[in-house]
Amino acid sequence: MHGTTKPPEGTVLVLDIGNTRLKWAYVVDGALVEHAEATYTVPQIPKILDKRWTPSKPPPKSPLKPPHRVVVSNVGKPGIADAISQWTQEHWALQVEYVEVEREAWGITCAYRDYGVFGADRWLALIAAHKKCQGPVCVVDCGTALTVDALASDGKHLGGLIVPGIGLMRKTLSRGAERIGNISKSNTSQNGAMSATAQNIWLGRSTQECVMAGTMWAAVAFIDRVVADLEAELHQRVTCILAGGDAQAVCPLLTREATCEPDLVLQGLAVVAGGRNNAESPSEKRAGN
Repeated sequence: MHGTTKPPEGTVLVLDIGNTRLKWAYVVDGALVEHAEATYTVPQIPKILDKRWTPSKPPPKSPLKPPHRVVVSNVGKPGIADAISQWTQEHWALQVEYVEVEREAWGITCAYRDYGVFGADRWLALIAAHKKCQGPVCVVDCGTALTVDALASDGKHLGGLIVPGIGLMRKTLSRGAERIGNISKSNTSQNGAMSATAQNIWLGRSTQECVMAGTMWAAVAFIDRVVADLEAELHQRVTCILAGGDAQAVCPLLTREATCEPDLVLQGLAVVAGGRNNAESPSEKRAGN
């Protein structure tokens, strides 16, 4: 085991493992600080963590202080959990705490009949949204997949929807329609999000522009329609929260007001790491519990 300084009691590192990116932060007095992220492949994990999580002389740009706990949401590639767990054990002598979905906890009741297959990231996003908002909420994650989850005021998960994310729609068109060809990398940023120019396209004047604009507006129209239908069903206004890598590009294009919370999963991890399962949600406070 590598030599480390004993971490201060209570220091918690929360980590969100997605399909292509790692996002992490410390939890300090219930708030997230020192946010960072990195793209990954499983074989690269030791190298990435050595560079980003290990203090050295001279120190890298953002070394991590060894935490007391590591609490993780994992919906990543096969093998990623083993790689993260091995690194934290070797360097910090810590066992990683992976969040598991429960039927009912943290004020949320999961709608899935088999709640064990509900994504931990979606579960944690609902926990964070319920803590932040009064009334019903629609949580939209604009990542590799575009997921929608509806939450009633009392914390009852009403169910959700999953469609391909914007990037996945483009890849599918590129692979499945030969004449479309590859989508130019000049239209995307390093993390796969659209460039500012591509975001502002309405009607394309080239095949690539048509794909870039069409996939973006497909996502926007889908979200607008789902939230509108949810409000009609519940007969009340619904708070819409967007998370995920494409959230900041999608949010300004919606016809309705929405809140962009890129770190919603980390916020949920902070709640769970705090260990206050019986903490009052906004709906519980209104009920006087």
